[in-house]
Amino acid sequence: MQIRPRIYVMLTTSDFDRSIFETVTGYFAENAPEMEVDLELAFPEPEMLQNARGIITRVLNPTDAKLMRAYGVPVVNISGFMANPGLPSVIIDYALSARLVADHLLARRFHSFGFYGQLKTNPALLQSQHFEQTIHSAGFPCELHFQTWPSHAYAVDPADQLNLREWVKNLPKPAGIFCGGDRYAWELSKACVALDLTVGKDVGIVGFGNEEFFCKTRHPQLSSVATSPDRVALEAATMLLRLINGEALPAELVRLPAPVIARASSDQFVTDDPHVAMALKFIQDHISQPLSIQAVVDHVPLSRDSLERRFRKHLDYTIMETIHLLKIDHIKHLLISTSKTMEEIARACGLSGGPYMTTLFREKVGMTPSEYRSSFHGGGSACAPSPSVKA
Repeated sequence: MQIRPRIYVMLTTSDFDRSIFETVTGYFAENAPEMEVDLELAFPEPEMLQNARGIITRVLNPTDAKLMRAYGVPVVNISGFMANPGLPSVIIDYALSARLVADHLLARRFHSFGFYGQLKTNPALLQSQHFEQTIHSAGFPCELHFQTWPSHAYAVDPADQLNLREWVKNLPKPAGIFCGGDRYAWELSKACVALDLTVGKDVGIVGFGNEEFFCKTRHPQLSSVATSPDRVALEAATMLLRLINGEALPAELVRLPAPVIARASSDQFVTDDPHVAMALKFIQDHISQPLSIQAVVDHVPLSRDSLERRFRKHLDYTIMETIHLLKIDHIKHLLISTSKTMEEIARACGLSGGPYMTTLFREKVGMTPSEYRSSFHGGGSACAPSPSVKA
């Protein structure tokens, strides 16, 4: 029996990796049906790979990279664990995601900031550096805290847990913290509970990976950076097929942007003023409706001038600027998470229409809504589909 040409996906059976495998399988079934896609849970010896044409895997160290090159077939790496694996790679843009998290927490008016992640890994290094730089550029302090245990470990060293609690306790409050993995965000949330700190108010938390188990089993639910395994897999499969075809790619490295998915652990403005808090809750509760300054004022037992002064004092924004900021956040979420048209999104955000939404979005974000959506859904990819495999 003749063995079909094979693509080997060398990953684990985690939820993220299963999604990678399913998307790669579907891609090759559509674009190169003569290929068979196999899942390998370990790195086999080169002679064990039967009729291999290409590999998608996660390269974590120089030994992995050396073995991949020894296979003698095109390899696409999907891990940013090494700064330079010497292989074509599709990875999350850790620097950009860190800046997006920093902007998100800064906009919520936290007063101090921190990064919590795994020691001596390239993603944590990039995340912490760019998060810290963005925070410092805004004029605020930022403290870094690293753990030796990996984010996928089942057990956490009790000494690490105590160190984490001590670090969080000593941060000036309210503090916004970016965690280099959802497991770290989960542990941080537990530490806050042990210290009687309110997550979302005393401590804002944003994780990385958007794993539902970690993000949705804490109360309040945890914000996170969505790393989109489907997008990673599609880009990696496209790159691999082009490499198999012998094509020269525009770049060996594709960095994919990853958006912040805001949940209750970080999506509230931080303010001690009860009237500003009341107005903010009204705005957030009615974000999908048309909103005027007067509608907000009517909900608060203050005059318009008094409420405007309090907004400027506690948030550095006017009431209308705050309305626009929250609507822009909602627009971003819908652009990333749905396929709604611009007119549908405008209506869902209580705006008069697509043209007005585009003007407002460009003014506040620096690009059009379509450009923003494309940046998260493949519009800027270095890899275009390749329809067939060369003989």
